Amino acid sequence: MKKILLFIFAFLSFFSITYADVNYENITDDLLNSLSSNIYYTNNSISIVKGNISEYLYVSDIINNIDINSLLGYGVDSVNITFNDGNVADSDEIVKSGMEILFTLSDDTQKKYEIVYVGDINDDGIINNLDVEDILNEYKDGNDVDRVNDINNDGLFNLLDVTSLYRIVSNSSWDIINSSHDNLYNELSSQDSAYVGDEIEVNYSIKGFDLDSLVGIEGIINYDDSLLELTSVDINSNYGSIDNEGKFIYLFDEYNGDSTLITFKFKALKVGDAIVSIDNINASVGCELAKLDSNNINTSINIIEKNEEDINDDSSDVVDNNNNSEVLPTKTDYVIPSNNNVSLVKPMNSYITYGYVIEGVTYIHLSCINSIDMLRIKNYTIDFNKDILEYNIDVDSNVDSLNLDIILSSNLASYEVIGNEKFKTGKNVVKVIVTAEDGSTKTYTINVNKKAEIKEKDDK
Repeated sequence: MKKILLFIFAFLSFFSITYADVNYENITDDLLNSLSSNIYYTNNSISIVKGNISEYLYVSDIINNIDINSLLGYGVDSVNITFNDGNVADSDEIVKSGMEILFTLSDDTQKKYEIVYVGDINDDGIINNLDVEDILNEYKDGNDVDRVNDINNDGLFNLLDVTSLYRIVSNSSWDIINSSHDNLYNELSSQDSAYVGDEIEVNYSIKGFDLDSLVGIEGIINYDDSLLELTSVDINSNYGSIDNEGKFIYLFDEYNGDSTLITFKFKALKVGDAIVSIDNINASVGCELAKLDSNNINTSINIIEKNEEDINDDSSDVVDNNNNSEVLPTKTDYVIPSNNNVSLVKPMNSYITYGYVIEGVTYIHLSCINSIDMLRIKNYTIDFNKDILEYNIDVDSNVDSLNLDIILSSNLASYEVIGNEKFKTGKNVVKVIVTAEDGSTKTYTINVNKKAEIKEKDDK
């Protein structure tokens, strides 16, 4: 019996000595990674934290993601979250990048890991649509990679980080795995020729989808701005834009080649062979780049001047019987027989701008003006310019629509507002579609970012 008691005493004494000899070196990155979920510990004392989607991340959430009971066996006495000034944060504090996870051992040694809240781009303690917009803007601005915007933890900041965060927020889950399967090919199409003053559409599509669907695309559209003027870009996208240099990036829920991806609309300015190209194309299926046949494509349009027989020529003057010059509109919509030779005629009704007669045929022309002269939003300020088609504003969580005041550039045009109701938290898109007398349209887009309602968390 005495031998048994001595054995037990010796056994306990051994573990007591081992326990007392514990120091911070026993708490390795690999050990912590095996005992934590949604936290990745690095060898430079950084803890990469994957936060809650569309919900605030609290100190208690971090603590609950660490298997403290198992760590007790390695000499860990306590685990706390501290501010960057060293003060311990309460359990209901919102976690942000820069705070630290502090491991205190039984021998009073400590080990710290700085928290990097990956995906929380605007550093407000929550990951949502606003972070998608912010990471998109960071990428467009050419910001460098950091731990917060490196969503896929590959040491790079590129389109994949943007689309990965978009897919994560859209699916409310970090467990997003997308593999690129399809071999896709680009298509860029346009008309072969056009007259000076005509509108030209250049349509970009991607074909060959079977298993994949696109989440994002980027590229640069190039053209000779002495021959062409880019007037609008049409794409079914909730996020993205094109800058003055022609660089664009857009995100969308899915695209599988069943329609035109992007329509670029140009105005033909003068005679010449106009080449339109899209270069540096990258497309993403979420977390992987799509397999494209080429990263550069182009199309060409031969722009020609109209001769005297081409009635639609808006660059030539028509002289009336009183020797007064008048520049005619571009669109011809009605042809009415007449016995007159050459003369200007008055409008037939309030919907027709004016017409003219050449060689016994009367041509009635309609206004092609489809712009907004003034756009104001009650309680908000925007720097409106009728030639700028996209705007961004932030609204509070209790705002469900905008109070718009719109004056068109032509009283012969009309407009329709779409999407200005029942705003949801995050990104909302309000479109003002202006239709000219001749039926041509121009779309102004207001991206409305509705702030999330902040709910106070009950004290435990």
